[in-house]
Formats: sequence, C-alpha cells, structure tokens
Amino acid sequence: MKKWEGIYRIYDNNSYSPISKRICIPGLTLAERFGCMDFFDGYNFICTILRFSLFLLISPWLLILVPCIIAGFYTPSSELEPVFIVLWNLLHISNGIWMIAYVFCYGNIETMKVIIKANPVNAFWLIGSSVSYTISSIMYSPTVYNIPAVISMSFILTVHKFFFGSTIVFFKLRTTRTNYEFFFVPKGCFAKLWLFVDSEEIISDVLRHLAILYSVQASLEAQGKNVLDQENLVGLTIAGKAFQVTLRQVMNTSYTVSLIFRFSNFTRYVKG
Repeated sequence: MKKWEGIYRIYDNNSYSPISKRICIPGLTLAERFGCMDFFDGYNFICTILRFSLFLLISPWLLILVPCIIAGFYTPSSELEPVFIVLWNLLHISNGIWMIAYVFCYGNIETMKVIIKANPVNAFWLIGSSVSYTISSIMYSPTVYNIPAVISMSFILTVHKFFFGSTIVFFKLRTTRTNYEFFFVPKGCFAKLWLFVDSEEIISDVLRHLAILYSVQASLEAQGKNVLDQENLVGLTIAGKAFQVTLRQVMNTSYTVSLIFRFSNFTRYVKG
C-alpha cells in the first residue's frame, strides 16, 4: 500500500491495533490528486516549524512598528527602511504561500464541498466581503506595506480559516484518536501559543487598516485637498437626492462585514 494512495486501515479509537478491514476514504486532497503530496507535506512541516519559532520572534515587533510607519508616527532611517520593507513582505508573502500550501496539501476535497453547502450564505458573505475589502484596500492605498499584508491577512487567511475544518478531517481519517489528540489538539502552553497567534493576526490586521485610513487622510489634508472630493467613487441620484459613495466607505463597509464573520468563526473555534 502506497503512502498517499487514499486507502487506509480503520483503527480502534483508543489503540494502535488495526481492525482487519480497509476502507476507501471519500475524497482526496488536491496534492494527492496532482501526485505531489510528499513535496507539500515536507514543505508544510518546515514552514510550521519556522512559523512557531523564528517568525514568532520577528512578527510581533513588525506588526507593531509597521502600522506606526504607515501612519507616519515613526519614520525609520534610510538604512532601516529597506530592512522593514523586506522583512514585512517576506513575512506576509511566505505566510500567504504556506496557508495556501496547507489547504492544498491537507484539505479534504469532499469536506470542502460539504463546508460550502452547509452554509452557503455564510460562505458568500465571508469570502465576498474579504474579496471586496482586498480590492478596495489596494486601490485606496497601493503601497509596498499594504498590498502584501491585505492579500495575505484578509483574503488568503479568510479562505484558509474557512477551509481549515477540511484539514482536520484529513488527519482524523489517517490516525488513531490517541495520536490525533496527542499531535493535533492544542493543550497547555501550545494551546495558549495558538490562541496568541490567532489573536495577533486579527489585532495586527485592524492596526494596519486604521493606519492606512489615517495616513491617506493625513496626506490629503497636508496637500490642502478635500478628502471626500478626492475619494469620490460613484455619484447616485435617488428620489431627487444626490448620494456619493466613496472608496473609503466601500472599504470600511467590506472590512466591517468581513471582521464580523471572521470574529464569529474565531469565537466558535475558541469555544471548540
């Protein structure tokens, strides 16, 4: 039996002894379908170690300092600024690729379909608001600090969390209950660390959003320009009354809706 062929023994829930019966697990992962499971399995193993070691030492400082740089509260020297830009982009690009690779490698395809069908309205608003916010935020502030962060922390992270349950199914179907609870259920210090990382992602994203709002408004006011005039997106006339929809309004509305659904999923995860 090959390592990733999708056929596995049924194990007793509390022991390592296999029952003399084999089943075909319904639905493979995308990595299994394309025959690259071994590569992505190794890649995810390395990225997980780096995410909870080296990156964990770097990310808190960057996630605090960079929003201050975006808002103009802190101006790094000409020697330090390229370092911040490189580290910031490296953090978000590598994290975004890892989140995609994780779902690609371990996301059970049939479970993904079930997740979407189980609550299509939630899926529409969660993913739709994230896409809307990502596009409007990039249009609002197309900078080297905002673009990689909003793509990684808004769109990719939302999709990753939405389909994360399909990866849990993958591991539950391929291990005993004892092994699953030992390796994949956060306990003690690791549970607190996991909660810290998830909380850090949400807080840092809110800080970045507030920072770009402040920086754009401060820049326009410094130039003596009317903020609303510069942000006009669409002019509407309804029942003889004129309405203006600005890019900032679209971005803020999309972000609010996205945060509500993301926070709802986050609290559901914390409660177990």
